[in-house]
Amino acid sequence: MKNIKKIIILSKEEEDLIYLQNAKNIIKYFYKTSKKRVKMQEKYMKEALKEAKKAYEKKEVPVGCVIVKDDKIIARAHNLKESKNDTTKHAEIIAIQKASKKLNSWRLLDCEMYVTLEPCSMCAGAIINSRIKKIYIRKLRRKNRSMWFST
Repeated sequence: MKNIKKIIILSKEEEDLIYLQNAKNIIKYFYKTSKKRVKMQEKYMKEALKEAKKAYEKKEVPVGCVIVKDDKIIARAHNLKESKNDTTKHAEIIAIQKASKKLNSWRLLDCEMYVTLEPCSMCAGAIINSRIKKIYIRKLRRKNRSMWFST
């Protein structure tokens, strides 16, 4: 007798109510998750802005970059073009080099980049070749917008 399960017969209204309750729970879950994700994105962009401030203090073009994998910052950089007298010392290139060294791979799969200014064509090529999954850009350039967008 203990193994007999109780059978419940629900009316159509009760089934709909349960369905709606489950849908509400799913929406709440996604809302909480997306809200948490947005907070993390803001946190990483603030870190990129800190890097840009470092560049500004060194009289460089104020661009900062952060690379994230599994919700951890694996590389951060800012422009060093003027202080190193090297045209390739852009924040994105330096960050990609640091991330590649840390992961011991040139493929930065499942990594996200947060950058304070839209990358130039050199950096865009490096980002594409490094296989970075997503890029978050704080400010778009007025020139060369066709690089990323076809408008």
